[in-house]
Amino acid sequence: MAGSNKINGNCPSKVKVCEDNEKQAYVEFTKTHLEHGKDLGRMQITSKEKDELARKLEKKIPIETILDEIRDSFIDK
Repeated sequence: MAGSNKINGNCPSKVKVCEDNEKQAYVEFTKTHLEHGKDLGRMQITSKEKDELARKLEKKIPIETILDEIRDSFIDK
């Protein structure tokens, strides 16, 4: 995937991993996301999802309809 995922804001979500002298790992995970939504242009999709998208485009389904379906699928999750 090319490009940067900078959001021009502050999102507290993070994963921090530390290792002590005995090689014990400690993980701090902050799940909360702020200042950004789900940018469809930056989401990674599976090969199956790419194939499904290609089939819809071959059938001349309008891109706005396809994007609406994708957005709706995330609202349902």
